Amino acid sequence: MDLPSSFDPRLNVTNTDSLLTLELFAGITRINRDGEVVGDVASHWERLEQGKGYRFYLRKEARWSDGEPVVAMDFVQGFRHLLSTGKPLPSWFMPLQADTAKGITVQPESALGMFAVSEHVLDIVVSSPTEQLLYWLADSAAMPLPSHLFEQFGLGWARQQPLVSNGPYLLAGTELNRIHLRRNPYYQDTEKVAIEQVVYERLPDNITLVRYLAQSQADVASGLAYFQIKGAKNLPDYHFSRQRRMTLLMFFMNPQAKALQDSRVRQALYLTMDRNMMVHNRDKGEEAMYGLIPDMADYAAQAGTQRTHSQQREQARQLMKSAGYNKDKPLPLRLVTSDREPSVIDAALAKRIWADLPVRIEIERAPFRDVVKRIQAGQFDMVRRMWQAEYGDPMRMLDIYLPPNLDWQGLPETQLQELLEEVSQSGRSRNQSIKALERFLLSQYLAVPVLQNVTYHLLANRVDGWSDNALARNESRWLSLAQ
Repeated sequence: MDLPSSFDPRLNVTNTDSLLTLELFAGITRINRDGEVVGDVASHWERLEQGKGYRFYLRKEARWSDGEPVVAMDFVQGFRHLLSTGKPLPSWFMPLQADTAKGITVQPESALGMFAVSEHVLDIVVSSPTEQLLYWLADSAAMPLPSHLFEQFGLGWARQQPLVSNGPYLLAGTELNRIHLRRNPYYQDTEKVAIEQVVYERLPDNITLVRYLAQSQADVASGLAYFQIKGAKNLPDYHFSRQRRMTLLMFFMNPQAKALQDSRVRQALYLTMDRNMMVHNRDKGEEAMYGLIPDMADYAAQAGTQRTHSQQREQARQLMKSAGYNKDKPLPLRLVTSDREPSVIDAALAKRIWADLPVRIEIERAPFRDVVKRIQAGQFDMVRRMWQAEYGDPMRMLDIYLPPNLDWQGLPETQLQELLEEVSQSGRSRNQSIKALERFLLSQYLAVPVLQNVTYHLLANRVDGWSDNALARNESRWLSLAQ
Protein backbone atom coordinates (compact mmCIF):
# COMPACT_ATOMS: atom_id res chain seq x y z
CA MET A 1 0.00 0.00 0.00
CA ASP A 2 1.31 3.40 -0.97
CA LEU A 3 1.36 5.94 1.84
CA PRO A 4 -0.96 8.91 1.32
CA SER A 5 0.84 12.06 0.24
CA SER A 6 -0.88 13.69 3.22
CA PHE A 7 -3.03 12.55 6.13
CA ASP A 8 -5.06 15.75 5.83
CA PRO A 9 -8.58 14.47 4.92
CA ARG A 10 -9.17 17.31 2.45
CA LEU A 11 -6.15 16.25 0.39
CA ASN A 12 -7.28 12.67 -0.31
CA VAL A 13 -6.39 11.42 -3.78
CA THR A 14 -7.21 7.69 -3.90
CA ASN A 15 -10.03 5.52 -2.58
CA THR A 16 -7.55 4.07 -0.09
CA ASP A 17 -6.80 7.58 1.19
CA SER A 18 -10.53 8.11 1.76
CA LEU A 19 -10.94 4.81 3.60
CA LEU A 20 -7.98 5.61 5.86
CA THR A 21 -9.60 8.97 6.62
CA LEU A 22 -12.76 7.18 7.79
CA GLU A 23 -10.62 5.00 10.08
CA LEU A 24 -8.65 7.93 11.53
CA PHE A 25 -11.22 10.73 11.66
CA ALA A 26 -14.80 11.22 12.84
CA GLY A 27 -17.12 13.62 11.06
CA ILE A 28 -20.39 15.13 12.16
CA THR A 29 -22.15 12.06 10.76
CA ARG A 30 -21.10 8.56 9.69
CA ILE A 31 -22.62 5.95 7.36
CA ASN A 32 -23.40 2.74 9.24
CA ARG A 33 -23.23 -0.81 7.91
CA ASP A 34 -26.81 -0.53 6.59
CA GLY A 35 -25.95 2.55 4.55
CA GLU A 36 -27.83 4.87 6.90
CA VAL A 37 -26.72 8.25 8.24
CA VAL A 38 -26.05 8.19 11.99
CA GLY A 39 -24.48 10.72 14.32
CA ASP A 40 -20.74 10.49 14.94
CA VAL A 41 -19.38 13.62 16.61
CA ALA A 42 -22.94 14.99 16.52
CA SER A 43 -25.34 13.48 19.05
CA HIS A 44 -28.37 14.88 17.21
CA TRP A 45 -29.50 17.67 14.88
CA GLU A 46 -32.53 19.67 13.85
CA ARG A 47 -33.68 21.57 10.77
CA LEU A 48 -33.28 25.33 10.74
CA GLU A 49 -36.15 27.62 9.82
CA GLN A 50 -37.30 27.29 6.19
CA GLY A 51 -35.38 24.01 6.02
CA LYS A 52 -32.26 25.55 4.47
CA GLY A 53 -29.80 23.99 6.83
CA TYR A 54 -29.27 22.20 10.12
CA ARG A 55 -28.17 22.86 13.66
CA PHE A 56 -25.87 20.14 14.97
CA TYR A 57 -25.27 19.41 18.65
CA LEU A 58 -21.78 18.01 19.18
CA ARG A 59 -20.99 15.41 21.81
CA LYS A 60 -19.11 16.96 24.70
CA GLU A 61 -17.16 13.74 25.26
CA ALA A 62 -15.67 13.87 21.72
CA ARG A 63 -11.88 14.30 21.96
CA TRP A 64 -8.86 14.55 19.72
CA SER A 65 -6.26 11.86 20.32
CA ASP A 66 -4.14 14.36 22.30
CA GLY A 67 -7.03 14.78 24.74
CA GLU A 68 -8.25 18.18 23.49
CA PRO A 69 -12.03 18.51 22.97
CA VAL A 70 -13.51 18.44 19.47
CA VAL A 71 -15.37 21.75 19.07
CA ALA A 72 -17.55 23.38 16.43
CA MET A 73 -14.70 25.64 15.28
CA ASP A 74 -12.74 22.53 14.24
CA PHE A 75 -15.36 21.86 11.56
CA VAL A 76 -15.49 25.53 10.52
CA GLN A 77 -11.70 25.61 10.16
CA GLY A 78 -11.77 22.37 8.18
CA PHE A 79 -14.38 23.84 5.83
CA ARG A 80 -12.29 26.97 5.31
CA HIS A 81 -9.34 24.76 4.42
CA LEU A 82 -11.52 22.79 1.97
CA LEU A 83 -12.47 26.03 0.23
CA SER A 84 -8.81 26.98 -0.10
CA THR A 85 -8.02 23.73 -1.95
CA GLY A 86 -10.29 24.74 -4.84
CA LYS A 87 -11.99 21.33 -4.88
CA PRO A 88 -15.56 21.38 -6.25
CA LEU A 89 -18.34 21.67 -3.70
CA PRO A 90 -21.81 20.09 -3.83
CA SER A 91 -24.42 22.07 -5.74
CA TRP A 92 -26.15 23.37 -2.60
CA PHE A 93 -22.96 25.34 -1.85
CA MET A 94 -23.01 26.76 -5.40
CA PRO A 95 -23.17 30.48 -4.51
CA LEU A 96 -20.25 30.01 -2.13
CA GLN A 97 -18.35 28.04 -4.75
CA ALA A 98 -18.85 30.84 -7.27
CA ASP A 99 -17.36 33.34 -4.80
CA THR A 100 -14.42 31.01 -4.17
CA ALA A 101 -13.77 30.74 -7.90
CA LYS A 102 -13.44 34.53 -7.97
CA GLY A 103 -10.75 34.34 -5.31
CA ILE A 104 -12.93 35.24 -2.32
CA THR A 105 -11.67 32.63 0.14
CA VAL A 106 -11.72 34.65 3.36
CA GLN A 107 -15.27 35.41 4.39
CA PRO A 108 -17.05 36.24 7.63
CA GLU A 109 -18.57 33.19 9.28
CA SER A 110 -22.10 34.44 8.59
CA ALA A 111 -21.33 34.29 4.84
CA LEU A 112 -19.39 31.03 5.00
CA GLY A 113 -22.45 28.81 5.37
CA MET A 114 -20.93 26.99 8.36
CA PHE A 115 -20.39 28.70 11.71
CA ALA A 116 -19.98 27.90 15.38
CA VAL A 117 -22.90 29.02 17.55
CA SER A 118 -20.99 27.80 20.60
CA GLU A 119 -18.28 25.25 21.35
CA HIS A 120 -20.70 22.37 20.86
CA VAL A 121 -23.34 23.82 18.52
CA LEU A 122 -22.71 24.16 14.78
CA ASP A 123 -25.01 25.68 12.15
CA ILE A 124 -24.76 24.84 8.45
CA VAL A 125 -26.82 26.87 6.00
CA VAL A 126 -27.19 25.90 2.33
CA SER A 127 -28.64 27.58 -0.74
CA SER A 128 -31.53 25.12 -1.07
CA PRO A 129 -33.20 22.55 1.22
CA THR A 130 -31.43 19.20 1.01
CA GLU A 131 -30.89 16.08 3.08
CA GLN A 132 -27.90 15.21 0.90
CA LEU A 133 -25.91 17.40 3.28
CA LEU A 134 -26.13 14.69 5.97
CA TYR A 135 -24.42 12.20 3.65
CA TRP A 136 -21.79 14.69 2.53
CA LEU A 137 -20.88 15.42 6.15
CA ALA A 138 -19.82 11.77 6.53
CA ASP A 139 -17.26 12.08 3.71
CA SER A 140 -13.57 12.86 4.07
CA ALA A 141 -13.92 16.40 2.69
CA ALA A 142 -16.11 17.39 5.65
CA MET A 143 -13.86 16.07 8.42
CA PRO A 144 -12.76 18.43 11.22
CA LEU A 145 -9.33 19.98 11.56
CA PRO A 146 -7.68 20.29 15.02
CA SER A 147 -7.85 24.08 15.26
CA HIS A 148 -5.64 24.12 18.36
CA LEU A 149 -2.82 22.61 16.26
CA PHE A 150 -3.69 24.66 13.19
CA GLU A 151 -3.03 27.83 15.19
CA GLN A 152 0.49 26.57 15.92
CA PHE A 153 1.50 24.69 12.76
CA GLY A 154 -0.88 25.91 10.05
CA LEU A 155 -1.38 23.38 7.25
CA GLY A 156 1.62 21.48 8.61
CA TRP A 157 -0.54 20.08 11.44
CA ALA A 158 -0.99 16.79 9.51
CA ARG A 159 2.79 16.29 9.31
CA GLN A 160 3.29 16.36 13.08
CA GLN A 161 4.09 13.09 14.84
CA PRO A 162 2.19 11.43 16.26
CA LEU A 163 -0.72 12.31 13.98
CA VAL A 164 -3.58 13.82 15.99
CA SER A 165 -6.96 12.50 14.86
CA ASN A 166 -10.41 11.98 16.37
CA GLY A 167 -11.66 8.79 14.72
CA PRO A 168 -12.05 5.17 15.81
CA TYR A 169 -8.35 4.46 15.17
CA LEU A 170 -4.94 6.09 15.64
CA LEU A 171 -2.03 5.96 13.22
CA ALA A 172 0.34 3.57 15.02
CA GLY A 173 3.09 3.36 12.41
CA THR A 174 4.00 3.05 8.74
CA GLU A 175 6.45 0.95 6.76
CA LEU A 176 6.90 -0.07 3.14
CA ASN A 177 3.52 -1.33 1.85
CA ARG A 178 1.98 -1.32 5.36
CA ILE A 179 0.02 1.09 7.54
CA HIS A 180 -0.62 0.15 11.19
CA LEU A 181 -3.64 1.42 13.14
CA ARG A 182 -4.73 0.87 16.74
CA ARG A 183 -7.94 1.63 18.55
CA ASN A 184 -8.27 5.23 19.71
CA PRO A 185 -9.15 5.40 23.45
CA TYR A 186 -10.33 9.02 23.00
CA TYR A 187 -12.93 8.20 20.34
CA GLN A 188 -16.39 8.90 21.75
CA ASP A 189 -17.67 5.41 20.85
CA THR A 190 -14.45 3.52 21.50
CA GLU A 191 -16.28 0.89 23.58
CA LYS A 192 -18.18 -0.08 20.40
CA VAL A 193 -14.97 -0.57 18.37
CA ALA A 194 -14.32 -4.32 18.56
CA ILE A 195 -11.00 -4.71 16.72
CA GLU A 196 -7.93 -3.50 18.61
CA GLN A 197 -5.37 -3.36 15.77
CA VAL A 198 -5.71 -3.03 11.99
CA VAL A 199 -3.01 -3.38 9.34
CA TYR A 200 -3.50 -2.16 5.78
CA GLU A 201 -1.16 -3.95 3.41
CA ARG A 202 -0.57 -3.74 -0.32
CA LEU A 203 -0.53 -6.95 -2.35
CA PRO A 204 3.04 -7.38 -3.68
CA ASP A 205 3.39 -7.39 -7.45
CA ASN A 206 5.26 -10.70 -7.60
CA ILE A 207 2.73 -12.94 -5.84
CA THR A 208 -0.77 -14.20 -6.60
CA LEU A 209 -3.72 -13.39 -4.37
CA VAL A 210 -4.23 -17.03 -3.34
CA ARG A 211 -0.57 -17.51 -2.39
CA TYR A 212 -0.44 -14.21 -0.54
CA LEU A 213 -3.53 -15.00 1.53
CA ALA A 214 -2.18 -18.45 2.34
CA GLN A 215 1.03 -16.85 3.65
CA SER A 216 -0.33 -13.74 5.36
CA GLN A 217 -3.71 -15.04 6.59
CA ALA A 218 -5.18 -11.60 5.91
CA ASP A 219 -8.81 -11.20 6.94
CA VAL A 220 -9.99 -8.96 4.08
CA ALA A 221 -8.86 -8.61 0.47
CA SER A 222 -10.87 -5.67 -0.80
CA GLY A 223 -11.79 -4.27 -4.20
CA LEU A 224 -10.84 -7.36 -6.22
CA ALA A 225 -11.15 -7.72 -9.97
CA TYR A 226 -13.54 -10.36 -11.30
CA PHE A 227 -10.69 -12.51 -12.68
CA GLN A 228 -9.18 -12.67 -9.18
CA ILE A 229 -12.47 -14.00 -7.85
CA LYS A 230 -12.41 -16.86 -10.33
CA GLY A 231 -8.87 -17.76 -9.30
CA ALA A 232 -9.58 -17.79 -5.56
CA LYS A 233 -13.11 -19.21 -5.40
CA ASN A 234 -12.03 -22.47 -3.75
CA LEU A 235 -9.75 -20.94 -1.12
CA PRO A 236 -10.57 -22.60 2.25
CA ASP A 237 -11.72 -20.52 5.23
CA TYR A 238 -12.72 -17.59 2.99
CA HIS A 239 -15.88 -16.43 1.27
CA PHE A 240 -16.72 -13.71 -1.24
CA SER A 241 -18.81 -10.60 -0.82
CA ARG A 242 -20.36 -9.00 -3.91
CA GLN A 243 -21.06 -5.35 -3.17
CA ARG A 244 -22.95 -3.23 -5.64
CA ARG A 245 -21.49 0.24 -6.07
CA MET A 246 -23.11 3.64 -6.46
CA THR A 247 -21.97 3.66 -10.08
CA LEU A 248 -24.24 3.43 -13.12
CA LEU A 249 -23.15 2.77 -16.71
CA MET A 250 -25.54 4.57 -19.03
CA PHE A 251 -25.96 6.15 -22.41
CA PHE A 252 -26.87 9.73 -21.60
CA MET A 253 -29.16 11.44 -24.13
CA ASN A 254 -29.41 15.11 -24.99
CA PRO A 255 -33.10 15.99 -25.52
CA GLN A 256 -32.03 19.29 -27.12
CA ALA A 257 -30.07 17.53 -29.88
CA LYS A 258 -31.98 17.47 -33.17
CA ALA A 259 -31.71 13.68 -33.42
CA LEU A 260 -33.24 13.12 -29.97
CA GLN A 261 -35.84 15.86 -29.57
CA ASP A 262 -38.59 13.33 -30.31
CA SER A 263 -39.28 11.37 -27.11
CA ARG A 264 -40.40 8.37 -29.20
CA VAL A 265 -36.84 8.00 -30.47
CA ARG A 266 -35.41 8.18 -26.95
CA GLN A 267 -37.95 5.60 -25.75
CA ALA A 268 -37.09 3.26 -28.62
CA LEU A 269 -33.40 3.36 -27.71
CA TYR A 270 -34.27 2.63 -24.07
CA LEU A 271 -36.51 -0.34 -24.98
CA THR A 272 -34.03 -1.93 -27.40
CA MET A 273 -31.04 -1.98 -25.06
CA ASP A 274 -30.09 -5.58 -24.21
CA ARG A 275 -28.70 -5.14 -20.71
CA ASN A 276 -28.05 -8.83 -20.14
CA MET A 277 -25.87 -8.93 -23.26
CA MET A 278 -23.90 -5.94 -22.00
CA VAL A 279 -23.39 -7.57 -18.60
CA HIS A 280 -22.33 -10.86 -20.21
CA ASN A 281 -19.87 -9.26 -22.61
CA ARG A 282 -18.19 -7.12 -19.95
CA ASP A 283 -17.73 -10.29 -17.83
CA LYS A 284 -17.36 -8.48 -14.52
CA GLY A 285 -20.32 -9.97 -12.66
CA GLU A 286 -22.25 -6.69 -12.80
CA GLU A 287 -25.96 -6.01 -12.29
CA ALA A 288 -28.39 -5.05 -15.08
CA MET A 289 -30.10 -1.72 -14.37
CA TYR A 290 -33.47 -0.46 -15.60
CA GLY A 291 -33.79 2.61 -13.40
CA LEU A 292 -31.62 5.57 -12.51
CA ILE A 293 -30.90 4.77 -8.85
CA PRO A 294 -29.30 1.55 -7.58
CA ASP A 295 -30.33 -0.32 -4.45
CA MET A 296 -29.27 1.44 -1.27
CA ALA A 297 -30.47 1.91 2.30
CA ASP A 298 -34.29 1.91 2.28
CA TYR A 299 -34.37 2.51 -1.47
CA ALA A 300 -35.13 -0.27 -3.96
CA ALA A 301 -33.86 -0.14 -7.53
CA GLN A 302 -36.42 0.06 -10.32
CA ALA A 303 -37.40 -3.44 -11.46
CA GLY A 304 -37.30 -4.50 -15.10
CA THR A 305 -40.39 -5.12 -17.19
CA GLN A 306 -42.19 -8.48 -17.39
CA ARG A 307 -42.23 -8.21 -21.19
CA THR A 308 -39.72 -10.13 -23.29
CA HIS A 309 -36.91 -8.36 -25.07
CA SER A 310 -38.47 -9.35 -28.41
CA GLN A 311 -41.70 -7.61 -27.43
CA GLN A 312 -39.80 -4.49 -26.43
CA ARG A 313 -37.85 -4.48 -29.71
CA GLU A 314 -41.08 -4.66 -31.67
CA GLN A 315 -42.54 -1.74 -29.73
CA ALA A 316 -39.33 0.20 -30.38
CA ARG A 317 -39.59 -0.42 -34.13
CA GLN A 318 -43.16 0.89 -34.13
CA LEU A 319 -42.07 3.99 -32.21
CA MET A 320 -39.33 4.69 -34.76
CA LYS A 321 -41.81 4.17 -37.60
CA SER A 322 -44.27 6.63 -36.05
CA ALA A 323 -41.41 9.12 -35.66
CA GLY A 324 -40.77 8.89 -39.41
CA TYR A 325 -37.75 6.59 -39.57
CA ASN A 326 -37.28 3.34 -41.49
CA LYS A 327 -34.46 1.36 -43.14
CA ASP A 328 -34.52 3.71 -46.13
CA LYS A 329 -34.55 6.77 -43.88
CA PRO A 330 -32.46 5.91 -40.81
CA LEU A 331 -31.86 8.29 -37.93
CA PRO A 332 -28.29 9.69 -37.94
CA LEU A 333 -26.97 9.62 -34.38
CA ARG A 334 -23.58 10.58 -32.93
CA LEU A 335 -22.47 8.47 -29.96
CA VAL A 336 -19.61 10.12 -28.05
CA THR A 337 -17.26 8.04 -25.91
CA SER A 338 -13.89 8.52 -24.29
CA ASP A 339 -10.97 6.96 -26.17
CA ARG A 340 -10.31 4.52 -23.33
CA GLU A 341 -10.61 0.93 -24.54
CA PRO A 342 -13.42 -0.22 -22.16
CA SER A 343 -15.54 2.79 -23.12
CA VAL A 344 -15.03 2.20 -26.84
CA ILE A 345 -15.95 -1.48 -26.45
CA ASP A 346 -19.17 -0.54 -24.61
CA ALA A 347 -20.09 1.94 -27.34
CA ALA A 348 -19.41 -0.60 -30.11
CA LEU A 349 -21.57 -3.23 -28.42
CA ALA A 350 -24.40 -0.74 -27.93
CA LYS A 351 -24.19 0.16 -31.62
CA ARG A 352 -24.54 -3.52 -32.47
CA ILE A 353 -27.58 -3.87 -30.18
CA TRP A 354 -29.26 -0.81 -31.68
CA ALA A 355 -28.70 -2.17 -35.20
CA ASP A 356 -32.22 -3.64 -34.83
CA LEU A 357 -33.53 -0.09 -35.24
CA PRO A 358 -33.41 2.22 -38.26
CA VAL A 359 -30.53 4.15 -36.72
CA ARG A 360 -27.17 5.02 -38.29
CA ILE A 361 -24.80 5.46 -35.36
CA GLU A 362 -21.44 7.15 -35.71
CA ILE A 363 -19.09 6.60 -32.76
CA GLU A 364 -16.94 9.63 -31.93
CA ARG A 365 -13.91 9.00 -29.71
CA ALA A 366 -12.34 11.78 -27.69
CA PRO A 367 -10.03 12.17 -24.67
CA PHE A 368 -11.97 11.94 -21.42
CA ARG A 369 -11.51 15.63 -20.59
CA ASP A 370 -12.93 16.61 -23.97
CA VAL A 371 -15.93 14.34 -23.42
CA VAL A 372 -16.62 16.08 -20.11
CA LYS A 373 -16.39 19.49 -21.79
CA ARG A 374 -18.81 18.42 -24.51
CA ILE A 375 -21.31 17.19 -21.92
CA GLN A 376 -21.08 20.47 -20.04
CA ALA A 377 -21.56 22.45 -23.26
CA GLY A 378 -24.43 20.24 -24.46
CA GLN A 379 -22.49 19.38 -27.62
CA PHE A 380 -23.53 15.76 -28.07
CA ASP A 381 -26.43 13.56 -29.15
CA MET A 382 -25.66 10.62 -26.88
CA VAL A 383 -22.66 9.85 -24.70
CA ARG A 384 -21.43 6.68 -23.03
CA ARG A 385 -21.18 7.76 -19.41
CA MET A 386 -20.27 6.22 -16.06
CA TRP A 387 -22.06 8.17 -13.34
CA GLN A 388 -20.88 7.73 -9.76
CA ALA A 389 -22.38 9.36 -6.68
CA GLU A 390 -19.74 10.81 -4.36
CA TYR A 391 -22.03 10.37 -1.37
CA GLY A 392 -24.95 8.22 -0.50
CA ASP A 393 -28.19 10.14 -0.89
CA PRO A 394 -30.33 8.65 -3.72
CA MET A 395 -31.00 12.18 -4.99
CA ARG A 396 -27.34 12.44 -5.94
CA MET A 397 -27.90 9.85 -8.69
CA LEU A 398 -30.54 12.13 -10.24
CA ASP A 399 -28.59 15.39 -10.23
CA ILE A 400 -27.33 15.05 -13.81
CA TYR A 401 -30.90 15.03 -15.17
CA LEU A 402 -31.89 18.25 -13.38
CA PRO A 403 -31.38 21.92 -14.25
CA PRO A 404 -28.84 23.46 -14.58
CA ASN A 405 -27.01 20.22 -15.43
CA LEU A 406 -29.48 19.44 -18.23
CA ASP A 407 -31.42 21.87 -20.42
CA TRP A 408 -35.16 21.28 -19.90
CA GLN A 409 -36.39 23.46 -22.75
CA GLY A 410 -39.35 21.70 -24.35
CA LEU A 411 -39.71 19.28 -21.42
CA PRO A 412 -42.38 19.43 -18.66
CA GLU A 413 -40.30 21.52 -16.26
CA THR A 414 -43.31 22.67 -14.21
CA GLN A 415 -44.09 19.07 -13.27
CA LEU A 416 -40.42 18.52 -12.48
CA GLN A 417 -40.34 21.48 -10.08
CA GLU A 418 -43.47 20.22 -8.32
CA LEU A 419 -41.85 16.83 -7.75
CA LEU A 420 -38.63 18.46 -6.51
CA GLU A 421 -40.67 20.51 -4.07
CA GLU A 422 -42.32 17.33 -2.77
CA VAL A 423 -38.88 15.79 -2.21
CA SER A 424 -37.70 18.81 -0.22
CA GLN A 425 -40.81 18.85 1.99
CA SER A 426 -41.53 15.15 2.47
CA GLY A 427 -39.52 14.37 5.63
CA ARG A 428 -39.72 10.69 6.53
CA SER A 429 -41.54 9.80 3.29
CA ARG A 430 -38.74 11.40 1.27
CA ASN A 431 -37.66 8.18 -0.45
CA GLN A 432 -41.22 7.70 -1.74
CA SER A 433 -41.08 11.18 -3.25
CA ILE A 434 -37.67 10.44 -4.77
CA LYS A 435 -39.09 7.25 -6.31
CA ALA A 436 -41.90 9.30 -7.88
CA LEU A 437 -39.29 11.71 -9.25
CA GLU A 438 -37.17 8.84 -10.62
CA ARG A 439 -40.17 7.35 -12.44
CA PHE A 440 -41.02 10.73 -13.90
CA LEU A 441 -37.46 11.18 -15.17
CA LEU A 442 -37.55 7.67 -16.63
CA SER A 443 -40.74 8.60 -18.49
CA GLN A 444 -38.81 11.42 -20.20
CA TYR A 445 -36.19 8.93 -21.48
CA LEU A 446 -33.17 11.11 -20.76
CA ALA A 447 -30.81 8.14 -20.47
CA VAL A 448 -30.52 4.46 -21.24
CA PRO A 449 -29.36 2.89 -17.96
CA VAL A 450 -27.41 -0.30 -18.58
CA LEU A 451 -25.75 -1.76 -15.50
CA GLN A 452 -24.52 -1.16 -11.98
CA ASN A 453 -20.87 -1.72 -11.13
CA VAL A 454 -19.98 -4.20 -8.41
CA THR A 455 -16.92 -4.73 -6.26
CA TYR A 456 -15.76 -8.08 -4.92
CA HIS A 457 -14.16 -8.67 -1.54
CA LEU A 458 -12.62 -11.84 -0.16
CA LEU A 459 -13.35 -12.25 3.56
CA ALA A 460 -12.05 -14.65 6.16
CA ASN A 461 -14.92 -16.63 7.65
CA ARG A 462 -14.20 -15.11 11.06
CA VAL A 463 -15.04 -11.56 9.88
CA ASP A 464 -18.43 -10.38 11.20
CA GLY A 465 -20.33 -7.22 10.34
CA TRP A 466 -19.41 -6.86 6.68
CA SER A 467 -22.22 -5.36 4.58
CA ASP A 468 -23.09 -5.71 0.90
CA ASN A 469 -25.11 -2.49 0.97
CA ALA A 470 -24.08 -0.14 -1.86
CA LEU A 471 -23.51 2.71 0.61
CA ALA A 472 -21.59 0.76 3.26
CA ARG A 473 -17.91 1.72 3.51
CA ASN A 474 -17.10 -1.32 5.69
CA GLU A 475 -14.48 0.51 7.71
CA SER A 476 -13.08 -1.42 10.68
CA ARG A 477 -15.31 0.60 13.04
CA TRP A 478 -18.24 -1.71 12.15
CA LEU A 479 -16.41 -5.06 12.00
CA SER A 480 -15.51 -7.71 14.54
CA LEU A 481 -13.60 -11.01 14.49
CA ALA A 482 -15.20 -14.22 15.72
CA GLN A 483 -13.02 -16.24 18.06
